[in-house]
Amino acid sequence: MGLRYLPAAAIVIFAAVLLKNAWLSDDAYITFRSVDNFVSGYGLVYNVGERVQSYTHPLWMLSLSLIHFATREFYYTTIIFSVVITLGTVHFFFKLSTRAAALSGLVVLLASKAFVDYSTSGLENPLSHLLVVVFLCYLFGAKARKATPLLLATIAAVAALNRLDTLAIYLPVLTLIAAQIGWKRSLPVILFGLSPLFVWTFFSLLYYGAAVANPAYSKLATGIPAGALMQQGLFYYLNSLTQDPLTLVAITAACVTVSIRRDVRELAVMAGVLLYLFYIVRVGGDFMSGRFFSVPLTASAVLLARGMADAGRRRFVIFYVAVAALAMLSARSHLLSGPGYGDVPLVQTRFFGPLPLSLIDEHGISDERAFYYQATGLLRPGGGSVPDHQWVSQGLDASRAGARVHEFYTLGFTGFYAGRGVHVIDPNGLNDFLIARLPIAKYSRWRIGHFTRKIPEGYTDSVSSGHNVITDPGLARYYDIATLITRGDLFAEGRMTAIWKINTGVYDHLIDSYMRNAEQ
Repeated sequence: MGLRYLPAAAIVIFAAVLLKNAWLSDDAYITFRSVDNFVSGYGLVYNVGERVQSYTHPLWMLSLSLIHFATREFYYTTIIFSVVITLGTVHFFFKLSTRAAALSGLVVLLASKAFVDYSTSGLENPLSHLLVVVFLCYLFGAKARKATPLLLATIAAVAALNRLDTLAIYLPVLTLIAAQIGWKRSLPVILFGLSPLFVWTFFSLLYYGAAVANPAYSKLATGIPAGALMQQGLFYYLNSLTQDPLTLVAITAACVTVSIRRDVRELAVMAGVLLYLFYIVRVGGDFMSGRFFSVPLTASAVLLARGMADAGRRRFVIFYVAVAALAMLSARSHLLSGPGYGDVPLVQTRFFGPLPLSLIDEHGISDERAFYYQATGLLRPGGGSVPDHQWVSQGLDASRAGARVHEFYTLGFTGFYAGRGVHVIDPNGLNDFLIARLPIAKYSRWRIGHFTRKIPEGYTDSVSSGHNVITDPGLARYYDIATLITRGDLFAEGRMTAIWKINTGVYDHLIDSYMRNAEQ
């Protein structure tokens, strides 16, 4: 009888914890600028007149566009939308198993700093959490009888549209289903189910001239050796163990549970989780502590809940005590934090102004919510929808200055408040077609997720004037091609050929030549 009100109680508790910790990241404002341009009729662009995909989450971007069109507001709208999406995840958890077992999985999520921190960051994580639980609900839960290869593949495609790399979690399950039913029968159905992803990829190639988001090029086409990135990826794991030990321990516990139970579909889900965990190491992790672990944790929480379905009272008690103990080991527990979270002494920096550098570890990984909470936290002292940050002032100053082109290292607050009248050049290349495709200089220092390039001589003047005055002849030729792709009419003569050639490496020698000349 007492379990009757458990779902409602869980929703209330989750809502309270999420709102207490609610904040928005600087990176969210990169997407906000694209959304604002899109809703205002300027296209899916960051800089007006230049088709570059600076966001990495098409589905999240389109969802924000829809709600922004209705509210014409970003801050409160995004936080409320993120909370509602997360409460949807809680709802679907109770469709997966018994209420008591479902609660055990939800307790893991509630105690995870990674899950809670990125459920209201303004990034795509809450929608990724929801989609993985919906997928597993159709695979395991009350809706399993309605599951078809077509439906599961479609959900996987939608999840990949929200964040492409999470497809790794879904692929082993789709592969298992295809093998069980027979490849000849199931493969065409699964491919058709994945068609939303193929349609977006075709659109992206046509509109942007690239199959994947521009930040993928800026972060992966760096020239950094794989070994150095993998070492950084291991540091990312170590940081998570220090900041939020529960998350990785819970994922490990799910692996053990699935290995004992030997349910073939659970094994396929865990194979997807492990594949994604390897991907995290391979790309060097992220600069946002724990962010990449929130989705595999969500899948792992489902597997743990299934493993608790037949547990007795004693086992539940041990489980909850262990979760509570691990949660309290967090260096900055979200369960105990308040309005003063992240309020630490600031350090003056050369390019970025005063920042709380003590919140960034020696490997460049930051407690991102602590880093920005005093600027964007919902319950921060003073509150308000405008971030309390010097980068906002920097953007407003750029807007008032009247100069059309500015070089900024920060695209979020600065770019958003500079407004669409200011063309932003990012040395990290997140929003720039050309800069993203330049490797970083050999032996240069880098921070994961921030791979700074030297702006080519003549590039800023080329953007400002509309005339190509880049001094390196090879790079000047490459810029002409990039300009045709990103600024030319969609069906301009030669544009489709240029897109084909630039994506198949025909023009890579122009970049190679420029880099050799630059390093001499």
